[in-house]
Amino acid sequence: PRPRRSRPPTIETKPAKNKVVRPVREERRPDRVKTRAADTVRNKRDADAAKHKKDHASKAAPVIPAGPLHVIVSIQTQRASLYANGTFVAATKVSTGTKTHPTPMGIFSVIQKNRHHVSNLYGAPMPYMQRLTWSGTALHTGPLPGYPASHGCIRLENDFAQLLWKATKIGARVIVTREEVK
Repeated sequence: PRPRRSRPPTIETKPAKNKVVRPVREERRPDRVKTRAADTVRNKRDADAAKHKKDHASKAAPVIPAGPLHVIVSIQTQRASLYANGTFVAATKVSTGTKTHPTPMGIFSVIQKNRHHVSNLYGAPMPYMQRLTWSGTALHTGPLPGYPASHGCIRLENDFAQLLWKATKIGARVIVTREEVK
């Protein structure tokens, strides 16, 4: 027969009554020790974040005068301008429809607004959507590659789309032209 291996005796210890058992602190690992280099990087990152926050805080939304609003979109220059009571307020880059999916030209009114719209045809998100036609043309936030790239909509920079969203009401005029109107 095989000799039996002996197991080390198990020792059961019970904490003393009314004594708090605290975990043993781990020793500091060398890779977690603060160094001057790490502090310098952290301070630079904090300074950059503060500068970024300051830059964005200084970009307050323009004051929009009372009166009728007009958005004028130029397909040729890929620009949109906002006018209030005939006074220029703001402008932005846009991306209009391609040759196979052109953006229609003409004078339109905003007929629907939806903050979190999703395209019925393409399933694409269309934040700050303002519908111009029931066939699908709308103003909304989207990528701006610098040339006509949409399926007929007018893509806007996010800041400008938010400005329009807050400023316009149903019925606001949108004029889409080939050349830029001055």
